[in-house]
Amino acid sequence: LGYKLKEMFVRIDQRTVYLKALRDIVRDPKAPAETRGRFMKECAFNHITDLFTKPDVRHIAEESTGLIEDMVEFISEDIGAAASLMSLSSHDYYTYNHSVNVSVYSIAICKRIFGMKKDLLVIAGMGGLLHDLGKKQIDTSIINKHGKLTPREWEQMKLHPRYGF
Repeated sequence: LGYKLKEMFVRIDQRTVYLKALRDIVRDPKAPAETRGRFMKECAFNHITDLFTKPDVRHIAEESTGLIEDMVEFISEDIGAAASLMSLSSHDYYTYNHSVNVSVYSIAICKRIFGMKKDLLVIAGMGGLLHDLGKKQIDTSIINKHGKLTPREWEQMKLHPRYGF
């Protein structure tokens, strides 16, 4: 009673069931917006983690379309939802968090410019989610380096758009 779960272990063979449960809550209009946003961000982090760690990027990107559609719906209900999604950080990976935030920003900006053209909003959201995917080919010591990159490291970092393509 009153206890908030901060971490939990999900067995790998139960991951699909876990993600479906999260998505069910995200899609429940009766659930509080804060809860829906938190679970949406958790789903997004799982997709980003898979995109950066698994070889079948095409399949994972296709699965991400449903998540982006959920983000579009959530942000469309209330533009303040975009800010609340970006403020939720239950994971400490900068690149993952950044990719989710860019996706949310992209949807919000696209909505502001083009209105509720769902197909454009989904494309903008997917672009944001995938924009740094090429960083999975860059050594994490370069990506997470504190301080200035050496010229050689900077040359490596500049290759990430090509790798993502």
